[in-house]
Amino acid sequence: MADDFLTQSDRDVQRLVEDLEDVIRSPLDSESSMSVKQENILDGFGSSDQFINQMLSSSTPSELPDLGAELPDLGMETDLKPNINPLNSSDQNAFSPTSHHSAETNQGPIYQDQEESYPFAGTWNKVRDFLESNIQLFQGIYGSQFPIQFVQIRSHFADPLEKQRWHLIDPDDYGPPEENIAMEIVHNLLKAMQRRCEETMEVDQKLLFYNLGTWFQNVYGNNPMELVRMVKKVLSVEQMIIQNASQQPNASSESKVTQESVTNRHAEITSQCEQCMKITQETENQLQKVCRLQEYMMITRSHLEVYSKLAESGQLSQEQRQQWQSEAAKHQEYENNLVTLRKEIIKNHEKIINIMQELHGQVVYTETRSLERSQAAAYNGAPQYSTLEQLEQWYQSLATIIWKSLRQLVHLEGQPIPIRDGQNPLPNMKSSYVSFLGSLVERGLVIEKQPPQVLMKDKRFVGTLRHLVGDKLDIHKVAFQVRAHLVSDENARRILAKGEFIGSGKIVNHTVMTEYHEHSRILQANFRNMTLRDKGRGDRRGTESVAEEKFAIVFQADIVVRSPACEFTVTAQTLSLPVVVISHGKQEANAAATIFWDNAFSEDQRVPYQVPERVSWGRFMEAVDFKWQSECRTKVGLKQRARDYLASKIFGRAVPDGQDFCWRQLNRDNIPGHNFTFWQWLYSVLELTKSRYIQPHWNQTTIEGFISKSECQSLLLSKGPGTFMLRFSDSKLGGISTAYVAKNDDGSIEVKHLEPDSLKILQVRSLADMVKDFSQLVKLFPDRPKHDAFSKFYTSKPVQDGPYVKKTLVAHIEES
Repeated sequence: MADDFLTQSDRDVQRLVEDLEDVIRSPLDSESSMSVKQENILDGFGSSDQFINQMLSSSTPSELPDLGAELPDLGMETDLKPNINPLNSSDQNAFSPTSHHSAETNQGPIYQDQEESYPFAGTWNKVRDFLESNIQLFQGIYGSQFPIQFVQIRSHFADPLEKQRWHLIDPDDYGPPEENIAMEIVHNLLKAMQRRCEETMEVDQKLLFYNLGTWFQNVYGNNPMELVRMVKKVLSVEQMIIQNASQQPNASSESKVTQESVTNRHAEITSQCEQCMKITQETENQLQKVCRLQEYMMITRSHLEVYSKLAESGQLSQEQRQQWQSEAAKHQEYENNLVTLRKEIIKNHEKIINIMQELHGQVVYTETRSLERSQAAAYNGAPQYSTLEQLEQWYQSLATIIWKSLRQLVHLEGQPIPIRDGQNPLPNMKSSYVSFLGSLVERGLVIEKQPPQVLMKDKRFVGTLRHLVGDKLDIHKVAFQVRAHLVSDENARRILAKGEFIGSGKIVNHTVMTEYHEHSRILQANFRNMTLRDKGRGDRRGTESVAEEKFAIVFQADIVVRSPACEFTVTAQTLSLPVVVISHGKQEANAAATIFWDNAFSEDQRVPYQVPERVSWGRFMEAVDFKWQSECRTKVGLKQRARDYLASKIFGRAVPDGQDFCWRQLNRDNIPGHNFTFWQWLYSVLELTKSRYIQPHWNQTTIEGFISKSECQSLLLSKGPGTFMLRFSDSKLGGISTAYVAKNDDGSIEVKHLEPDSLKILQVRSLADMVKDFSQLVKLFPDRPKHDAFSKFYTSKPVQDGPYVKKTLVAHIEES
């Protein structure tokens, strides 16, 4: 008999998604509903710490109660407000990761906002609005790739889950400190689950939360990095959704068209996958009928053999002869039905192959390249229209369809069904499916975490690959080796055109074995300790500098595929985004310019690694604005005044968006009157602003930044003495200058400019403290008292500690 098309786990996930629609759409409960008197309704719970210790020490999951079968639907009335702390004030410090006490002990540097300690805080509140209006989007994020219990925990414990230090852990590159943080997170979440059990009055909800707690401990108690991997995976997708939605209203018409076209394309691919799935299921049902008809034919054949022997011996009665004829007619009818079913099955597979011809090309080639392009855009902070999770779902859908189709054809070949038309298309069909399967495995090796695009020789770097078919083709059952090699852009062209491989350098620790993560069902290869010893010879041409020379890392793996039809080996390979190799830090800014230009303006189907020499000024400024907001982790972008100022540094005036702007103007020709390029100046300003010493001030819009010296003076002179403005220095790379209106002894006023401050100076005395020190500074332009603008960032007064008297550095303006 043919297997059912949908497995039980598939049905569970579908049912979960339907239930969670109610969870998304349910209104947030009031805060008062969270303040329930703690009562241990379930006997044996004991205190919170006892519950935690019991869970942490439990080594026999089978002894824990299996309450999963009794769980109510998630659509029930439950307490879902994710941003309310459910703890009693008396015990808050002991259990809550967001309590006042915890906030003090875990406080970051002076200029790090409290919210920044937990960069994912509030994500569920924001993303649920989008999920409510787009259930398909919800299914795409929380589909079969996540365990059902994980999705339940994500929705019920959003606040304690988000307010953990996920951003400090890389699950693919970690050491003992990160492992300790991960274990602390597991402990914190278990506390949150137990506390919710104690506060909830409804027995059904207690059972739900208790069952989630036991499942959570059994799965992640001894494997915290798997939890980190799962949570960061879903949070990154949610953050991308929020980012794209927030940028969409301000996006250009071209960007809106792009997003709409991508959305429509993705919807069409999903629809075609569902159509193929439906046909495959129909074929599965037909094969079951074939099996039943074969059984009936075996019975009628045995009867016919008996009648035939009776006829040969002359013992066949008239009644038996009639039964013989009736049985023969029935046997013929079964055979005719089998022939008809065989033709219907073949027609169904013809439909699948016809759809697959286009669908397979879209997913394996177009959408895989689109993912690479999306990763490049993400480096510059631009919106991402393609996600790894979406592509993985399509790959696994195709793998399932192809695998089942091959199994069906092999099953059909084994059936003794007469071929009356003299044609047997099954071999060609099998060949087509095997070809689809081979390219799916070959192209399914993609880079999940790109290696750094600016590589320094002899410095460790990491990279992560994922095979998108996961566990659908059983390739995960035997680990295979993945190799990494550095290649020049010319050799990258050879690899793509002819499959020829010529290495260009030497990478230490360039081979790893794949790892399959059972709970997340991810098949990965993690390069945790690569080092580039030699870049070899590149393809530098003409006036190109070392920092303009592009390389790539090619990853290769030989994968054995044991399909229902045959066994074969596929060499899968993929190229990284272009990288620039440097030997010392002085080349980093120029290398970053090369990568920025390539990621921002390269085309989808290009020859590696060609980029346009010219782009429009408007397009360039859009890319700079994305980069700025991403690097500085801010929503305060570049205003029109800033754009005009930047244009004046290049063209000497403000220019329209259609003005041509070329690579030479970015990072070859020096800015008039200076010994550095436009990019070198902009890069230094970016490094300054994204630091923890300046970034909070930029977010508070206390820094004007991008304004010329002359315009700054003109604006300040319209105000009274003591008015000041903060701007980026034109002459000193990575400097911020303070300009203020001073009143001279003769009663005249003038604008004075303080010596620009660099990061080294700001590390000694913060910007806010220097503003406080200078009595000459009274109001931030246009008329904001300086204490209103900067007092929240003042360093607190030092406390007496030990036998020594504390001292404080104070900045002073030396006026002539």
